[in-house]
Amino acid sequence: MIRLWHSGSPGEVSDSEVAFAFASGRLAYDCARCGAKCCRGYGYAASSTGELAYQLSVSPHLALFVDGSISHSTRQLHVLNSPSGCCFLQENGMCGVQVRGGYGVKPETCRLFPFNDLLRLGRFLIVRPHVGLCPIDVVQTDGHAPASLYATLLAELGLKGVQAQVPHCRDIGTEPDILVENEGRITTESEKYFSAADVMGYLASQDAIWEAQSRRVAPNMSTAAMVALCADLLSTPPAEKLGHDADLLRTFIAVTPALRSRLILRSVSAPDAPQFASVNVCDAGRALLTLYLIVSLPRFDGRVSDRPYAASCNCSSYAAGLM
Repeated sequence: MIRLWHSGSPGEVSDSEVAFAFASGRLAYDCARCGAKCCRGYGYAASSTGELAYQLSVSPHLALFVDGSISHSTRQLHVLNSPSGCCFLQENGMCGVQVRGGYGVKPETCRLFPFNDLLRLGRFLIVRPHVGLCPIDVVQTDGHAPASLYATLLAELGLKGVQAQVPHCRDIGTEPDILVENEGRITTESEKYFSAADVMGYLASQDAIWEAQSRRVAPNMSTAAMVALCADLLSTPPAEKLGHDADLLRTFIAVTPALRSRLILRSVSAPDAPQFASVNVCDAGRALLTLYLIVSLPRFDGRVSDRPYAASCNCSSYAAGLM
């Protein structure tokens, strides 16, 4: 069970009520290779009770970096750090708190990152990868990354519960149980199309999964027809002939569940926060097809992004606006 301490409706979420917007073990990250960017200048949240007390016992001068303001909703303090690095960041890129006390004593922000973009949808807890700050990789082989295995993440979420505020999703007009079931099937399907790097087939399958649930009048051109047309225009060769491009296509497939989640699910924002419309579940495949075409264009003139997930997320609002 996962205890949500400050989510607007505190309570417990069972493991079966946690929905991941990515396939188990498919996403990876390498802190040493990226230079621990998340530990440089961004700070973190620490509970005002035991968590911060332990950190101060390890490094008393941390008190100089504790923001005096406290979140009364979560009882958490913001701990600042300099652009050169957190005071716990060691030269080898390891966390001093983790080295001394183990993974479980790390601040919640750091312990769950980069899989700490959490949302409440009815009785469900949606877990998504963080956008932008972490250069998330996609495991391109048949292996899996231990850090993103469902069992690993469930254990970490359940270790101390979640102290941070978990926002609720806006009402999207679809029953949470139905949405979680169908989007879960789409996530499972991603592994089926992954090896073949068959983006077009995967996009068509998403439309088919939701077709039985939809009562909406069919558009002039179905997603499947749009996929077929674009596949013909792009003349995509088989995966074995794509070389490095196959890795890019697999990356798009692997992050599609997270992209769908960002298009469909929007949190209940503060009154002064920017408001973005969500995409209807039946239009998400069409939006992703548009997005795929946008991020694929650099492949045809020799420019390739090394951050396809971040690039895709940055395009998602634009793609939604084209619907």
